[in-house]
Amino acid sequence: MLHIMTKKGRGYEPAEKDPIGWHAVPKFDPSQFKKPATKPGLPTFSQVFGKWLCDVAAQDDKLMAITPAMREGSGMVEFSQRFPKQYFDAAIAEQHAVTLGAGFACEGLKPVVAIYSTFLQRGYDQLIHDVALQRLPVLFAIDRGGIVGADGQTHQGAFDLSFMRCIPNMVIMAPSDENECRQMLYTGYCYQDGPLLYVTQEGAQLVPSKSNR
Repeated sequence: MLHIMTKKGRGYEPAEKDPIGWHAVPKFDPSQFKKPATKPGLPTFSQVFGKWLCDVAAQDDKLMAITPAMREGSGMVEFSQRFPKQYFDAAIAEQHAVTLGAGFACEGLKPVVAIYSTFLQRGYDQLIHDVALQRLPVLFAIDRGGIVGADGQTHQGAFDLSFMRCIPNMVIMAPSDENECRQMLYTGYCYQDGPLLYVTQEGAQLVPSKSNR
């Protein structure tokens, strides 16, 4: 039996001190010991999702948010702090995260599973057998769908539409702006009577909208 503990950023001091902040960065000059400056812009899909999650949880205590160790990446930091009893981190165990959502749904709760597209591949068996075939109302907020740039090849959501379209009883939606993002989440959460997949792309520039529902 091997007990292995990894240390993110090993060998590069700034990353060792701030492994979350340096988890995924664009090209930079390592001799400068600082991350490249980012231009302020419109919120990402992850940030829109995080705000929606808080807004709904403030009105519905049946909402249960699940993440496999992707709290920061999926925009769930504020939610985890404001609603700790409704927040569940399954650690790096995507299979468990999916089945946990199925269990919550069986008990009449409203699970929202926030998971990266590329990591959902690990829970494909549970997605089919534990959720889809049972027609359980689990909302999957799929982050980093499509080509995601700085995160690298292992994080590209290049296969999500291909491997999800063939699953029975699934609805797949992909928003183009902030308004559609919130409307699709709201529709999936309130009106879908079976599993629903919601695909987003992290970092895409959103089009401002007047509606905040």
